[in-house]
Amino acid sequence: MTKGDIADGKMSISSLPEVEPAPATPMLRRRSEDVHYEADLVERQGWLQNMINQIPDFIYAKDLEGRFLFGNHAVVVNNGLSHLKDLVGRTDFEFLPSDVARIATEVERRVAETGQPHFGGEELAFRGDGERWLMITRVPLRDASGTIVGIVGASRDITEQKSAERRMRSQSYLLEMIARGTPLPEVLEELARMIAEFAQGVHAAVLTITPESGQLRLAAAPTLNEEYRRRVNATFIDMAVMDLAVTTKALKLAFDQADVSELDHECQCLAISDTDGRVEGVLALYSSEGARCRPGFSDFVSIAVYMAGIAISRHRAEARIGFLADHDPLTGMANRAFFGSKAHPCNADS
Repeated sequence: MTKGDIADGKMSISSLPEVEPAPATPMLRRRSEDVHYEADLVERQGWLQNMINQIPDFIYAKDLEGRFLFGNHAVVVNNGLSHLKDLVGRTDFEFLPSDVARIATEVERRVAETGQPHFGGEELAFRGDGERWLMITRVPLRDASGTIVGIVGASRDITEQKSAERRMRSQSYLLEMIARGTPLPEVLEELARMIAEFAQGVHAAVLTITPESGQLRLAAAPTLNEEYRRRVNATFIDMAVMDLAVTTKALKLAFDQADVSELDHECQCLAISDTDGRVEGVLALYSSEGARCRPGFSDFVSIAVYMAGIAISRHRAEARIGFLADHDPLTGMANRAFFGSKAHPCNADS
């Protein structure tokens, strides 16, 4: 039987003619490449979105009406939302106080109208947990034809940095006061005032130990009333035996009886020591349950306690030097210089 013959009405498979596969047409190749390109593009877009969502900075885009087109995960969470779809189409006026939103909207409008980016502007934003400082950059958002269709913004939280700068300025100012020889009551008054300004719902009082009696006496309490001052100075607190628990209880009672606030305040006392480690006073902090402290508040309080110790040490040293200038260092009795300075001018003429 020859190739192509039929036996019993059947054709052998081996006898089928060999057929060359048809070459792929350019259209089929292009379609295959497009499918792979689109799949690759979708994957890359997924990477990009995931990468942006991992960044802690706030990254967003808005249209010309100020409506959100996009926001990374930090923006969504910062505005109290759970999903991006809940953010898209909304404006700052739905999340921020109107005056703050108005300022942001005006800056973004200028960027969109002029096409000029706005780099590194520092803005104060408020949230329920207190103030927040942001460094914001805004640039125009353009479509494929180059037409401005909105803005792209990136914000970084610099609250901690601003707080650190404020602490450094306060520390420098206190050191300057001490170096200038500012009277101790003025230094301690300014110190207590700075502490109160670093938090809402917090009062600060500085008490020093009188060398003669060894008792605590109020030196500064700028945000507390006269009744508090009267009650504290009428309270006998002997520091011969250092017991901060007893001191705290006594100062808490004085605060409550002075009717400083309708809110209940906790009292915390920190010992103020001089450069030799000797206790020279106490810093009393009164904080309400809803007190809101700026970032770095605890660090500033620690600095303030240290500064108070330096100020008191300098005051004690100056008083000691002044005493030794007019008294014998061994007996403590007044010397000729003392009597000479106290002599009547008429005696000097005679």
